[in-house]
Amino acid sequence: MSYYREPYRTYEEALAAVKENGHDLTWVPEKLRTPELCLAAVQQFGAAYCLLSEAQRTPEIYLAMVRHDGWALYYVPLDQRTPEICLAAIHQNPTAVGYSPYSILELMAF
Repeated sequence: MSYYREPYRTYEEALAAVKENGHDLTWVPEKLRTPELCLAAVQQFGAAYCLLSEAQRTPEIYLAMVRHDGWALYYVPLDQRTPEICLAAIHQNPTAVGYSPYSILELMAF
């Protein structure tokens, strides 16, 4: 059995789809992947991060990703693990502290 689906043709159609199911980013052509659309996909489905190119992975994307799943801090590059991102991850899942380059005491100061 083969499953093939046509890509979304308009930005509006793609944005509505990813707001409902972030995994639908799979069907969004690169030319329609604006920062807002990518952020909406990750906010709905944190793992949509895996569908983004390196250029599309911004601090806002990382923040949305860890707010969805704190353990995703593991996938945030070390140079992007800001106190804000680490705090959001730990707030969502306290065990994510193991992936923070900051101690709890350091984070409490922010």
